[in-house]
Amino acid sequence: MSSILECVTAIQEGKPIGILEGPWEMDEVLKEMLEKHYPQYEHVISDTDPRRLVDQIIKRIKTLRALS
Repeated sequence: MSSILECVTAIQEGKPIGILEGPWEMDEVLKEMLEKHYPQYEHVISDTDPRRLVDQIIKRIKTLRALS
């Protein structure tokens, strides 16, 4: 449940959301929730590799900071 709350808070604050894909169900639950309730939110990043996911999030944060 806290993952969903964290996603909603990130959306309200305009921050990127990183979803680590794996054999667990939570990644799919989060993706479905975001697609259904926040289809226009463009700062969702998902990947199966944790290092690559963090790198992508850092790049997105730098881009967002440069735009503001």
